[in-house]
Amino acid sequence: MKPQEYRRIAKLLRRLGCTSRAGRGDHEVWTCGCGRQHRAVLTRPGTISPGVMTDVVKKLTCLPEGWWMK
Repeated sequence: MKPQEYRRIAKLLRRLGCTSRAGRGDHEVWTCGCGRQHRAVLTRPGTISPGVMTDVVKKLTCLPEGWWMK
């Protein structure tokens, strides 16, 4: 997986019904809109590393396959 721009990923997550709340420091906790407790942590602003993107995709399992490539 390639590094991704935070702004682009945040926009996609919002379109898919996810919500965010402030975490510690520059972290944000994103929660899936499906009603289950799927959560992923992103740092903002800037570039999201490949490892963090892999973690986000694994944790937000109810999102459509390949949502980050749109």
